[in-house]
Amino acid sequence: MNDKLIYFDGRKSIELDQYPNEAWRWLSGNPDTTTSPRNYFKSIPWLYRGVELRAQGVASMPFVLYKGETEWDTSNDWQNKIGFLPNPVMLLWLIEACLTLEPACYLFRERAGSLTKRIRYILPDGVEAKIDPLLGLTEFKRMVQNVPRTFKPIEDIIYFWRADPYTEQYGGPGSVSPGRAALMAAGGLANADEFVAGFFKRGAIKATLFGVKGNPNPEERLKLEDWLTTFMSGVRNAFRPKVINADAITATVIGEGLESLEDKNLTGSKREDISTALGIPQTKLFSSSASGLGGGGVVSEDDVRFYKETIEPECMLIGSVLNEQIFNPLGYRLDFQPETLDVFQEDESQRAGSLSQLTSAGIPLLMAMDLLGYELTKEQRAELELSAAEKKEKADKLTENLTKPPAPPEQVPPEDQEMREDMKRWERKALKRVKAGQAAYCEFDSEHIPADVAGRILGGLKVAQTIDEVKALFAEPILAPVDSIFMLATELKRANDYLLISSAS
Repeated sequence: MNDKLIYFDGRKSIELDQYPNEAWRWLSGNPDTTTSPRNYFKSIPWLYRGVELRAQGVASMPFVLYKGETEWDTSNDWQNKIGFLPNPVMLLWLIEACLTLEPACYLFRERAGSLTKRIRYILPDGVEAKIDPLLGLTEFKRMVQNVPRTFKPIEDIIYFWRADPYTEQYGGPGSVSPGRAALMAAGGLANADEFVAGFFKRGAIKATLFGVKGNPNPEERLKLEDWLTTFMSGVRNAFRPKVINADAITATVIGEGLESLEDKNLTGSKREDISTALGIPQTKLFSSSASGLGGGGVVSEDDVRFYKETIEPECMLIGSVLNEQIFNPLGYRLDFQPETLDVFQEDESQRAGSLSQLTSAGIPLLMAMDLLGYELTKEQRAELELSAAEKKEKADKLTENLTKPPAPPEQVPPEDQEMREDMKRWERKALKRVKAGQAAYCEFDSEHIPADVAGRILGGLKVAQTIDEVKALFAEPILAPVDSIFMLATELKRANDYLLISSAS
């Protein structure tokens, strides 16, 4: 007597020899082939968070709108002076989110004649680009209230197309985007999540084959299938007692349970793939490799890398399209300013410290700034080069002066030498008198001391009363002659003192 096999996955049971195709399709999971970035963005938290981080990074990037060379409006205090951008932050968020998931993004220009009234975001999958082999992009088609309409590029629809190495420049939008590059990894996570949800829907029962001895008639088979479905399916029946005839029915587990997901390397690698495709460090996506928010795993360098390597290039792409298709024709220019972000201010402090260390080590300032990646304007570089040239010129002059051989000692004529020897002897004679409490005045015979010099010294000795006054007379009598007015005043004072003393006596 032949045995029968019944497949049961916790929710449905089916006899394999009766419905072989349906049974094996159910056993394999019947995967949904209609996956897209749109579906995964809504259902995969890792992908959603990554898209949100990129969109928030671009939307929060400070910018200035210039009119000519004049600062016209700023993101810090947006006044919408241009008239058609009431909320640029939201618009930038939508543009970047779209470009992360899709290879193209579109904005619609609402106009009144040639005047732009408003710029708004439209869905990328509702726009069809018409490409002429010779002329390139000629028009866009879009359904408006179920009616197909055509629109002019730039005049009606502003378009962002990601560069694609497999699409020619005027071949239309490409087929690549960070989100599409992450689809395979996102699909793995989606299937894992679907498996867990389905497992618990089936009452946490693994897929099982039941072997039934004998050849039961169709009515008995239906009763058995209904019994399996009724008593074993659903979470509410997962813990209800069940009694079966073990001799009549044998169960063989062929499916997997949650233990198949214990290998964290599988989901971890898929998350890393998504992070890599989106250009976001693991620590920014709360990776298990990080030691927690605020801990050692969340590194400030990752914030800098994220903005430098991902957000800044995205801002350049978006800004170039907005300037080319919207602002420049109107005489405006949008300029993103990433250097003003707090994350770069900390980096600038570190760079300043590195710059100080390099210059202290003897590396020229300009070379050190180039090594550290400073971006200088032509005027700034020219000013620094001029300053460096002036410092080098001064340093060269100082070096020349220091290395110049010393001047030979001044040759003193013999007659001057003899005069100075007599001057020293006369000085010693006068000092000896002062130290002995006598008047400093004393004559000295010399053939080498000029008469005018000797006369000035004699006059000074008449009034000198201290050692310092005597030494001053003989210091440089030729270069520093005695003040005649001072000498005259001193003599008059001495004469007056003498007369007063005489009259008193």
